Amino acid sequence: FFHRLIYHTLADGIIVNAEKIKRTLLLSPFIDAGTTKVIHNGVDNLNIDSLAEIPASKPFPFVVVAVGVLTDRKGFDFLMNGFAAFTRNHPNINPGLIIMGDGPKKDELQKLAVKLGIENRTVFTGFVDNPYRYMTIGDVIAMTSKNEGISNALIEGMYLGNVPVSTFAGGSEELIMDGRNGFLVEYGDSGRLEGVLSELAENREIRKRLSSAAKETVKAGFSLDVMQREMIDFCRSIKDAE
Repeated sequence: FFHRLIYHTLADGIIVNAEKIKRTLLLSPFIDAGTTKVIHNGVDNLNIDSLAEIPASKPFPFVVVAVGVLTDRKGFDFLMNGFAAFTRNHPNINPGLIIMGDGPKKDELQKLAVKLGIENRTVFTGFVDNPYRYMTIGDVIAMTSKNEGISNALIEGMYLGNVPVSTFAGGSEELIMDGRNGFLVEYGDSGRLEGVLSELAENREIRKRLSSAAKETVKAGFSLDVMQREMIDFCRSIKDAE
């Protein structure tokens, strides 16, 4: 009853940030497709550029960064298992993993790093006010959630030149074209994750090409200007329909 009251009676329009979320909402009989709009998150590039001006020191030649609350849903254990396999099978590469965020799984994940033998390659920063200092030294931005909307951290990392590696969770498929501006992996497929990381670490040209494509994707379709324009147009269309 409460959801019906909000979405059907009180709301003139509904905005979501991913097509997958819209499709899920439309499974409810009281959601109107005509007044439900997908507007992707936009990045404030000027603010990000300013905050990324003074980067953190790069602790390893090849760096994977990840951002999020340390909960089961975010899938950091999957990321760490794939990263550990990657480091074991490619001793010639000197990679590091930077995990930004805090949460109830922190102690468990730190113990997992020891168990996997990657404790000296994994940096847990805790919560940071300015994640862009770390994103700007990253080669890969990883998002390995079980479910998600569209990850702001993923978009921001792409804008800063990181190649995105993501599960199919939420709106990732609307952001990443597999093999063209990043890579998509099934949650739990550690072999695929290891392979993607290996390819990016070993092939600088592929990494450079995907990095450039990722940044252009964000600039073209996920800017703050695009989001604001679509928001204004949608609100006007709702008003005109009254």
